[in-house]
Amino acid sequence: MRAHAEYAEANKDVKRSVRTDKIKYIEDLAKESETAASQHNMKTLYDTTKQMSSRFKASNHQIKDLNGRLLTTTEDQNKRWVEHSFLIDPLQRTPQHYHLQTKNLT
Repeated sequence: MRAHAEYAEANKDVKRSVRTDKIKYIEDLAKESETAASQHNMKTLYDTTKQMSSRFKASNHQIKDLNGRLLTTTEDQNKRWVEHSFLIDPLQRTPQHYHLQTKNLT
């Protein structure tokens, strides 16, 4: 029980620290934008505005097969997307349709 309480307290501290760091980061970007705007530096202003407005960045997500094994090749990943799409909407599409799309992905 004591370990759980210590973990919960540490978790709260980490979350609090992340929140304060995020606020500081946003404030620093805002100051940098204000400085760039006052100096008519459009490139810096554009870059900082883009950083502030971007919520998510593209990342490489791991794709697993139906058994939970990680798929490493592009061909295997494309086949899995075909299976996934067919499982979601089996009435409007046929596996042959997806076979043609898989060839176009690579």
